Amino acid sequence: MHAPMGVQIDREEQVSEFAKRPALSLEEEIRAMEDWRNRGLSLRCARALARFGILTIEDLHAASDHQLSTIPNVARKSLVEIYRFIGRTMPGNARTPEQIQAGYEKEWRAKVGNDRFEGIIDSIVEMAGEALDRPSVTVGQALWAAARRRRAGKQQR
Repeated sequence: MHAPMGVQIDREEQVSEFAKRPALSLEEEIRAMEDWRNRGLSLRCARALARFGILTIEDLHAASDHQLSTIPNVARKSLVEIYRFIGRTMPGNARTPEQIQAGYEKEWRAKVGNDRFEGIIDSIVEMAGEALDRPSVTVGQALWAAARRRRAGKQQR
C-alpha cells in the first residue's frame, strides 16, 4: 500500500484499526451514512466513511492522514471535503478548490488582460443573473458548448 506524497506511514498502522472492526449490518451502515449526511458531508464521503468503519466524529478526528488517504473510493475532492469538515490541513501539496480556481483566474487574467477579463466576468454576471446562485454542471456545459460553436463558426469564415 503506497501513501500519497507528504503522508507519513506508521508501520503499525498498515492495517487500519477501523478495518479490524466487525462489518456493519446494512441497517447500521445506512444509519451511519445518514448521520454523516446530517452533519453536512456529501453522500460519497458519508458512504465511504461508514464502509471504512469511521462512525463518529471522534473516529474521524482520531484517524491519521494515512488512514484517511487510504479509504477506498475517496479521491482528492472527497479528501478535501473530509479535511475541511474536521478542520485539518491536508498533508503534502494538495490544493483546495478555491486555490485551484484562483490559479485559473490568474492564468486567464495574464492571458487576456485584467480589463478584458473583468469585461468577460461582467457579461457572465449580466447574462446568467440569479443562475449564478445555483451553480450547475449543465449550465456550465451549455455556456461552453455555445462558446465552442461560436469559435467554430468564426474559424470557418
